[in-house]
Amino acid sequence: MIETLQLCPAGKCLQILTLTEGGFCDGVQRAVEKAMGAADRRPSREIFTLGEIVHNPLVVEDLRGLGIGAVERVRDVAPGTVVVIRSHGVAPEVMSELEARGVDVIDATCPRVRRVQRAAEGYRDRGIQVVIVGREDHPEVQGVRARCGPDGVVVESVEQAESLPFARERAVLFQTTFDPDHGAAILEALKSTATEVRVQETLCDVVAGRRNLVQEIATRVECMVVVGGKNSSNTSLLVNMVLEAGIHAFGVEDANGLVLDDFARFSSIGVVGGTSTPQASLDAVKEKIIEMQSGVDDG
Repeated sequence: MIETLQLCPAGKCLQILTLTEGGFCDGVQRAVEKAMGAADRRPSREIFTLGEIVHNPLVVEDLRGLGIGAVERVRDVAPGTVVVIRSHGVAPEVMSELEARGVDVIDATCPRVRRVQRAAEGYRDRGIQVVIVGREDHPEVQGVRARCGPDGVVVESVEQAESLPFARERAVLFQTTFDPDHGAAILEALKSTATEVRVQETLCDVVAGRRNLVQEIATRVECMVVVGGKNSSNTSLLVNMVLEAGIHAFGVEDANGLVLDDFARFSSIGVVGGTSTPQASLDAVKEKIIEMQSGVDDG
């Protein structure tokens, strides 16, 4: 749902549009809660997440304050350590390596990502080549790719799709946070590379719903502030979408990234965030905009 705040201090009106549920998606919320729960239940144990729990520096810093660090490699954790698997999931080999090291694993893989992983395994077991539409360097894609068998491939452009050799049969899965419009174009290209293309819709409906609401807000405001980590795939998707709509877009990680001169000329502003952005960050950005606007009127 879209929420509208109307302010008219000193006769100058400012309209701010936000989402009533614009913070974490369920998968990210679940992973963060599992990490925090581990800290509560195991206060004397070392706790790490394998990779940053979410692509948001503020969340990572908050967890660090609770004694939850982040490591990139399995060999960096000692036996007896608690390791939380983030919502992106990991390859089966990584899970096996953790267990072999005597690590206490808490699996916070998003259920939607788990569904993609299982689909990849199912096609692999039936001898059907899997094509993943997504970013090859994304951790979710890497975890799914590891379940596809030796013939699995990742494509992230129409050109890559068109370059695949012709095959009798292929299955197509999508990175859950991939741009649906870009994905649709790639899928059309893939359909010409095989006699039969089996398509399984694995895009996250929460990400898609957020995207649709942001598109609606973009038709009603003069500029948009997109809050989230610079390395967040879903946040970058929103920034690009707003820019493509011809709307001024400002990407910030937190309220400290706001500059008064950027907003002084606008009377309607949208404040949105990716599914890895905590609601507190969105609220802080909204309050900072209100504060800056009041400062302009007082001056």
